[in-house]
Amino acid sequence: MASLSLSKKERLRGTKNIQTLFRNGKAFFCAPYRVIYQWRDVDEDVAVQVLFAAPKKKFKTAVQRNRLKRQSREAYRIQKPILHALLKSRGKQLQIAFIFSQEGTHSFHDLKQAMQEVFKKISA
Repeated sequence: MASLSLSKKERLRGTKNIQTLFRNGKAFFCAPYRVIYQWRDVDEDVAVQVLFAAPKKKFKTAVQRNRLKRQSREAYRIQKPILHALLKSRGKQLQIAFIFSQEGTHSFHDLKQAMQEVFKKISA
């Protein structure tokens, strides 16, 4: 079973990796997120790498952006075992970017529900 932490290895980092994801990944909208994901054949011990973003154009203050990203990371971290259970049979690495697309305030409960819907769409 996956641990409930979100380690540095599980975060999508590096300009090359992020550009590859945005160029070649598949995208869909699941309120309040725009989700971009791709499967990769990578020899890393991490099954899923994630990226969280809140655009400055829609969320003017850093306080808003940081709060949304922090809440999203927490919603992902809590529900990570569900995603790992859904993806257990695949032998590839999944890279996901969660980008906020809707302005306004979002409750933590709404973010958790949106995260579950994203997991279902990706695993289908």
